[in-house]
Amino acid sequence: MSKHVQLAEQITAEVIAPLAAEIDSARRFPEEGIRALGKAGLLGLLVPEQLGGLGGNLADLAAVTETIASACGSTAMCFLMHCCATAVIASKATPEQQEQYLRPIAQGDKIGTLAFSETGTGAHFYAPEIRAQLEDGHFVLNGKKASSRTAAMPILSLR
Repeated sequence: MSKHVQLAEQITAEVIAPLAAEIDSARRFPEEGIRALGKAGLLGLLVPEQLGGLGGNLADLAAVTETIASACGSTAMCFLMHCCATAVIASKATPEQQEQYLRPIAQGDKIGTLAFSETGTGAHFYAPEIRAQLEDGHFVLNGKKASSRTAAMPILSLR
């Protein structure tokens, strides 16, 4: 068993499992579990080691997510979406973006998410209706999302 899974088992037993029923019945973001995962470094599972992360791979992600999901599907989904966003950032980040996003993610200070579901297309992310337009040097996104599992948290910030 990997050290990542052992760590996830400990956090799941101590923090995530005891709150799972309440989180689901209240339909709230599993902040305590996500913060505990961040404090332990697991939010940086897919962040490269040279940026302070764990340098994990997809097998690690599957095993850790399965461990969390054994107690709380909501926490597992939020963790998974965070890790997917982290992988996207890591795959194309400039050195400046690595410092701005990946290092704080590895330190447990920031969280990411992906918002695929659109009201017209569902989870068919390959056929988005949302549009991005460049205005005054910034992109403005226009569209409607059906849901975002981690939208209850300030995007990319756990402080």
